Amino acid sequence: MANDNADGRMDDYKYYDQQLTETIIPLNIHSIDKYAYAKNRLSKVNFPSDLKAIGDYAFFFNDLSEVIFPAVISIGQFAFDNNSLEKIEIPSGIKSIEKYSFSNNNLREVIFNNKLIEISEFSFYNNNLLNIDGNENVLAIGQFAFYNNKIKKISLPKNLRIIEKGIFLNNEIKELIIPEGIVAVEDFAFKNNKLESISIPDSTIFIGYRAFANNPLKNIRIGGEVNMYNDSFYQEFYKFYSNNKSKAGMYELTEIIKNNKKKPKWVFRDN
Repeated sequence: MANDNADGRMDDYKYYDQQLTETIIPLNIHSIDKYAYAKNRLSKVNFPSDLKAIGDYAFFFNDLSEVIFPAVISIGQFAFDNNSLEKIEIPSGIKSIEKYSFSNNNLREVIFNNKLIEISEFSFYNNNLLNIDGNENVLAIGQFAFYNNKIKKISLPKNLRIIEKGIFLNNEIKELIIPEGIVAVEDFAFKNNKLESISIPDSTIFIGYRAFANNPLKNIRIGGEVNMYNDSFYQEFYKFYSNNKSKAGMYELTEIIKNNKKKPKWVFRDN
């Protein structure tokens, strides 16, 4: 067991790679600096009530399954990467979640605060999240933020303008309504999900490379003259949409019988 008598700050690399299984953090500590507890075997930690900052890589590569944050105002990049966390509540003082801060855990639930404005790239990569119901104040979600989870349902913030590259790649989303105001859906954003129905608003003018690839899509509601790649969805849809003069409306995948064989066929329905 380690103890620390520092005055207010726990120094960089203080207990780095010492194979600790438990620790006591002094009550006077208000900042745990970078790599302070990285590469140990901690399964539990109690934070002092006056703690305000957790630095980059501070608890990187441990065995933490639960953390209860006091009123911290900053959590650094990779701070809790490669642990065993199952549920977290983001403190009310946090406005930005840094990159890789909670990646490679076992998270099934995250409770976001209502002051959060940014979720950085790869923040929750490779977890077991089931639902995302973020607050409406989030302005930006970074690339691959929720890549490789088990998300089935999402509610996107109304103030979001761009769905960045690979945000929801490799999940289990079945139905998607993209809110009005989104102007672009970038590469791989929803690739490898279980989407059957999507609604894309008139505000969306660009859909990136393979953004909706590898989904069992049957219904696509889309605006007119959207700029996309021939495999943003799949090539058959791209051809039909283009031949239909890129009209806004509902596109449905049906089946026709040809030469005694069922073949898929896209049809257009007006709004």
